[in-house]
Amino acid sequence: MDLRNDAVFKMVFADAPELLTDLINAVRYDEPPIKVVRILNPQIDPKELGGKLIVLDLLVRDAAGHLYNVELQVRRRGRWSPRSTYYLARTLSNQIGSGEGYVRDGRLPAVVLGRELVLHIVELPKADRLGKHPAALPAWITCFQHSQEDARMDEITHPPVRQALERLKVLQMDDEARRLAFVRQLALMDEAEALKEAREEGLQKGQASLLEGLLIRKFGPLPESVTQRLRSAPVQDLEAWGFALIDAATLDDVFTTPPASAERA
Repeated sequence: MDLRNDAVFKMVFADAPELLTDLINAVRYDEPPIKVVRILNPQIDPKELGGKLIVLDLLVRDAAGHLYNVELQVRRRGRWSPRSTYYLARTLSNQIGSGEGYVRDGRLPAVVLGRELVLHIVELPKADRLGKHPAALPAWITCFQHSQEDARMDEITHPPVRQALERLKVLQMDDEARRLAFVRQLALMDEAEALKEAREEGLQKGQASLLEGLLIRKFGPLPESVTQRLRSAPVQDLEAWGFALIDAATLDDVFTTPPASAERA
């Protein structure tokens, strides 16, 4: 079981506020330490694990009443800025009661925010590679990146990380926990494959459309057979025909180039 699987992450930390306390303080090493007193969403619905778009985050509250949303992100996502702003704003709105959490000027109805919205991101591969971090953060980074490497884990001495590893070992002996982790990993793999296929399909359509336009510009209207051939051809064939177009005197010259897909076969 890989601790970077977000379902495994949630199972390890969902009922361990002391571990989340240490993890949050390690990430926020330059801020005053906090103490997690409650985890607001500890449960995992097994029916959701097959869903490709769910977010298995942990919403926790500290002793001062502040909320923290802890998420192990296992997907590559674009548009980080608006997405992060949305989640931060939603967390803040859930935290502030009516008439609380802001300062009103006597003359202007302005809302003044301090450090209510703060986002901390740790890019695990990069952080592991750089290796320059204060306090307990290096131990947590190593734990997440190398939890399946016994030799690396034996080197860790930070007690909370050792406790997290012990919890992970207990989960590995639990048949249902292993099944949930597998279901989640399978869903993530299916999502990655679907995204890959979508990107490849988009690339093929874009290149086919571009080549069709260039052929029409040079040779005039195309036979339907050529149009259909372009729209069904793999990307490598479209690229080969595009290069052939540069020196081609006729439409037939473009397609005399052996298809790249046939050469690979």
